[in-house]
This record gives sequence, C-alpha cells and structure tokens, in this order.
Amino acid sequence: MKKYHLVASIDVLRHGEKDQKGQLTADGFYQSAMKAINIQHLSGDVHVYHSGNNRVMKTVSTIHNLLNKDAEYLHNDNFGKDINDHAEGTKELFEIDDHIDNRLHFLNDPKNKGKYFSTWGPEPDVRKRNQRTQDFLNLDDISPEAGITDSPKKIAQNALSLVAEQIESVLSTKYHIRENFINGTHEPVVMSAIFYFLNYFKFGKNDFVEHVGGSVDYTEGFHIKIFQRRNGEHLLQFYFRDYMIDFRLEELKDFINS
Repeated sequence: MKKYHLVASIDVLRHGEKDQKGQLTADGFYQSAMKAINIQHLSGDVHVYHSGNNRVMKTVSTIHNLLNKDAEYLHNDNFGKDINDHAEGTKELFEIDDHIDNRLHFLNDPKNKGKYFSTWGPEPDVRKRNQRTQDFLNLDDISPEAGITDSPKKIAQNALSLVAEQIESVLSTKYHIRENFINGTHEPVVMSAIFYFLNYFKFGKNDFVEHVGGSVDYTEGFHIKIFQRRNGEHLLQFYFRDYMIDFRLEELKDFINS
C-alpha cells in the first residue's frame, strides 16, 4: 500500500504574554522565540495569518522569523537586547508577509472590548482563569454580549472556516508541495475551536477545560497535519497536547455551516 505524505501543517496559536495595556511583553517575545525553536513540524513555505491585533502580529512575526534557528541563538546577549528594544518599540526586528483575517478575532470590532471581555486580562490564578474559560464555553451558541462578540460556537465556526479554506488550498495543489500555515489569534478563539473539535463538533461537558489540562497558555494552540497520497486520497489529523483525532473535511464544513 502506498504511503501517505505529510503535505502541510496548520497551526492555530494564542499570542505571547501581554501587559495590562494588551501589548506583548519582553517575556512574550521570548515565549514566541522559544515556540519557534521548539516547532519541529514546519518546513517548506509558511503562510502567516493573524487577527490584526498588534500583540498577535508581533507573536507570529517572531515565530515566523525564528523558525529553524538554533536554541543557542536565544542566549546571545545581542539578541536579548534586541528583544527588549523590540518590546519597548524602539526597534522593529521582524517583518512578515502576513494576512490579516478578522475571523481570527473574538470581537466584532477589535477596538471595542465591551463589558464582558474588558475584565479578560492577565489572570495569574490558574483556577480562576480556567473557570472563566469554562464559563465562556458553557454559553455554547449564546453570545455573552450581543453586538460586541459572537457566541463560543460562532467564534469557533469563524476561525475554523479559515482553517477549512487552508485545508482545501493544500488539497488542491500537488501532493509533493509542502505548505504550512501559522494562524495567530486569542485565547477565546483557540479554546472555542478546541472545545468543539475535541467534542466532535458538538457541545461538550461542563468540566472540559479541567479535563484537557487547563486553558491554553501563551503561544500554545493546536495544529492540524494533512497527509496525502499521489492519487489524491488524504488524511486529516488534529493535535492538542496529548490528544489526536482523525477528522474529515466534510465534518468540519458541516459544523461551520450548522
């Protein structure tokens, strides 16, 4: 039997650490750099998408530009100074050929956080952070603040519609061409997508966040691998932490359109 070839990976990632003003911190840049160093599954062309938010753009630009760098690079004194200057806005280190896609945002108007998400700031207490994420996911198809943000289900559908387009783009090209996508986004978006994916595109349990080991950390997310044979047959696999599931594009599209 002929083998499947890995033809693409799609990563959907949360931004790095932010400060009280919502900007990426110096630690956030280091997290992004470490993410780039630790990513092993990206090779070939890399396409970068993000929500348009500055901290998200800075995160994915850092990741994109440091892919395949040696870890020792991060311990270089000049690199540390550059990162601090970059965080303070006195130097622009990284540029990318990026695409802004509003489907990767959780707000209808990125400039208006409303009342619900205005309190969704850095939360050092893990239990409180996990609970607020679970409370949000429990809303399912109900928006926590109509006109400001969509429901968790709709947020997931929006982000995953972009993922579906990326999958279709890969499957329409020759199987030996390797393509990859990095999608930078936010905690509510990543967790909403994971919630419905791991519940087979249905509403899940009230202890989901605890069950999967907590809400996503900075620069954490999920990725999808696309395998294809010469004859066009393909496999799609979803990965998050220790979870891996096979899925079909038709199932994903049915959820998006439901």
